[in-house]
Amino acid sequence: MDDFQFYRDQLWTAPELLRMTTRPINGTQKADVYSFAIVLQEIVFRAEPYFIDFGYPKSLLILVFLLYDMFIPGMQACQSIVLLAAAV
Repeated sequence: MDDFQFYRDQLWTAPELLRMTTRPINGTQKADVYSFAIVLQEIVFRAEPYFIDFGYPKSLLILVFLLYDMFIPGMQACQSIVLLAAAV
């Protein structure tokens, strides 16, 4: 497998698994949900993951690896959103 193919195949892998030096053999439920969401995004938008044409999958993986946590609200934020929604 060449370098390009290796990184292209990683586009469906959850960032938390990308950060692990030794990944669980069967993955995790959260990682499965992440991968399923990527597949749904492909179906809905009829586009490649992250709307790329696989020109530079390694560069994209580095961004996902480094920036993913910035876009995921912590548990505190999720609880606040639920409380706000319940108050309306």
